[in-house]
Amino acid sequence: MRRLVFLLTLFSVSLLLLIACHRRPQTIIAIKTYETPGEILGEEEILSTHEIDPHHLGFVLYDREHNRVVKVHNADQLFIPASVTKIIITLAALKVLGADYRFKTSLAYSGSIKDGLLLGDLFLRGGGDPTLTAADLMVMVEKLKENGIQKVVGNLFFDDSLFAGQEAIDTQFGNDTAYNPGLGALSLDSNRFYIAWSKTDKRGTMEVFSIPQLPSLRLGLAADVEPEHGNFLYERNAAFDRWLLLPTVQKDGSERLPVKRPGSFTAELFADFGRMRGISLPSPRPTTDAGNTLPIYTIESKPLLNIVAEILKSSNNLMAELVLLATAKKLRNDVSGLPEAAHTVRHWLAKKIPTVDWSGFHLENGSGLTVSNRISPNQMLEILKFADRDLKLDRSYLSLLPIAGWKGSLKRRMKTPEVAFHVWAKTGTIYYASALAGSLYSGSHRELLFVLFMTDIERRTRYDASTMAQKKDLDQDATAWIKRARKTQDQLLANWILSY
Repeated sequence: MRRLVFLLTLFSVSLLLLIACHRRPQTIIAIKTYETPGEILGEEEILSTHEIDPHHLGFVLYDREHNRVVKVHNADQLFIPASVTKIIITLAALKVLGADYRFKTSLAYSGSIKDGLLLGDLFLRGGGDPTLTAADLMVMVEKLKENGIQKVVGNLFFDDSLFAGQEAIDTQFGNDTAYNPGLGALSLDSNRFYIAWSKTDKRGTMEVFSIPQLPSLRLGLAADVEPEHGNFLYERNAAFDRWLLLPTVQKDGSERLPVKRPGSFTAELFADFGRMRGISLPSPRPTTDAGNTLPIYTIESKPLLNIVAEILKSSNNLMAELVLLATAKKLRNDVSGLPEAAHTVRHWLAKKIPTVDWSGFHLENGSGLTVSNRISPNQMLEILKFADRDLKLDRSYLSLLPIAGWKGSLKRRMKTPEVAFHVWAKTGTIYYASALAGSLYSGSHRELLFVLFMTDIERRTRYDASTMAQKKDLDQDATAWIKRARKTQDQLLANWILSY
């Protein structure tokens, strides 16, 4: 009996050892803790490490609670704000139009509806909605069906005359730059479309097509010429835009391109959707006078506050410019074009904050996609203080900004635990200009407003004056400069978080 118990015990122990030997080895994970702050470097050392000229840097750090500036450098010097400009435009829009303002796009008709026929004209009117989508157009098409319209006997008119249209935000940037589209009161899905291309045989014959395929978009293959920019050449015709794929493109691919004439594009896609649903619609034509019409349906945008949050998060240039145009039109009805709209908002802001010296402050557009905008750190600080103090919202304006290590354009920056979530700011970047403005939460629980601008005007001017071939060589230098600028900014902000 004892021998049996001994053998059973020995078997059990052996079995347990065998199981243990066949288990997967455990991975040992080293967990880094951040209970104490890291090393705080001097600002001169940071600039030297990243090869940044101190004259190209300007900043101001402001203690909200004690109403005083705690750190400053070149705060009255003018810099290129790039997309930080969007702070200026969105706060003006919220103040002038109101947080609950909604953009409207309407569908209406003249004449009568009988036996499935619209005996008259159909009108698609743009209200400058920055968030209008293809899905919204399809909703409008469904409303035609609900109203029993199977065919429009008259005309399909589109009206995008609310704003003065233009074919690009800034002509200094490339014609095929997707973030530099045309503007109009009837814009759609950020005014971008897709072009794809692929080889169809061993001889290298290329097939190119667009999504969507519309009458105002024509495609082709270019001769062996020096590209203006990227993979495509752009040719404007009175009736359509022609995009030519360059022969230097070797591989299959696709690319987003800017819509140059948003009104035509949107109306043509609407007509295309109608035909998809079995409704016979004529080719759209522009108009500026709809006369007396009867409503069919109106698309309303989200409240402006939600649109502003999206602009600050995604830094969408088109959305910012349409919000600028709507704001300027509210201030002065006869505004024509982006520069005049930007100047109108600039003068409004100067009146709202009359104690500030606005010398040199200049706005040419609302997105910051320009080398012409200028502002000093001190001027930008007063704008942040104005947004924080005078905007009566359900939430703080500053809470709408991207968050370090978490959201928006700061999602991949300042990701270490001691600085993540401590910086809420709008970024701005173009070649040889990098900017940040917003608030930070320090290690001692203080909330500080800050403006941090970097601009190398000399290099930017040289870049703008260069030929296309020279720009290709300078692109690498400009990209490296931006990387150094961002590292400098992130390290300065980390120091301020740990120091204050």
